[in-house]
Amino acid sequence: MKMPAMPNEKISLDTPQVKTPVARDFSKPAIRSALMRHVNNHWTVRYAIPMFAGTIVAGGIFGFSYPIYLSMLAVSGMGITSWVYNFFVDGHRFEKKYVVKLREIIAQKTALKRKDLSEDLAKFGSTRGLQQLELFQKKFDNLIEVLNSKFDETQLTYSRYYGIAQEVFLSGIDNLSDLVTALKTIDTMDIDYLNAQLMELEKIEKLSPARNKEFDALKRRLNSSREQKNKVHDLLAENEEALAQFDETAIAISEIERTRNKEATIGMEKAMSDLQELISRTKYFSQ
Repeated sequence: MKMPAMPNEKISLDTPQVKTPVARDFSKPAIRSALMRHVNNHWTVRYAIPMFAGTIVAGGIFGFSYPIYLSMLAVSGMGITSWVYNFFVDGHRFEKKYVVKLREIIAQKTALKRKDLSEDLAKFGSTRGLQQLELFQKKFDNLIEVLNSKFDETQLTYSRYYGIAQEVFLSGIDNLSDLVTALKTIDTMDIDYLNAQLMELEKIEKLSPARNKEFDALKRRLNSSREQKNKVHDLLAENEEALAQFDETAIAISEIERTRNKEATIGMEKAMSDLQELISRTKYFSQ
């Protein structure tokens, strides 16, 4: 089936995709859904519907003559042919371009976020946070490189694993973003001042109601500071687990090339499942 040359279409991501894509957006159902939207919204299909309706209206006014029937046939044929061509013939090319577009969106947003994070982490002296930021990028790149050596980018398995790895990568970046927020909060708290004020109040044998309120407020502020410090340590620990899982997953995928047996495949699936489990745990933890 040969279709006439069409204008170069742009891959348009609908409103839900304005947000950073996640693992499920790389799944076959999500990609197929995008293809359906693309096919149904193609200009040849969209214009065919009102044109067909127009010929019916014209037939009702002037009578359904032979030219009217030919026009109806031509318009409906154009719409149907376009739909069939775009879905069955050109669909694979669209799906590939769509996935590439998802990756571009993620890469662009991640690059901007990494730049801001790097500056903030340096500002608040989080050396470990800066190290994790660089390690996430290196380990993610390594995992994708290993994935590229085992699968074709057009394979469903590749898209699924890429989406999972990308979401874990972004979850780690989000953890570092939450870490910066905690560091900013801690930075506004003068711990020495709080401790000094509490020590002064503790020297007083009997506190007045006003002094009691002051004492409670100081204790709450000090507790908030401790909670934020604990959050920083927990976020860093969560990221270390994700970084370790990246290494284990890359190793599991590399085993496919050497053994190509069922055990290696199961090991790879287990590694990816563990990686995906980190996503839900990280999201729950960061709330």
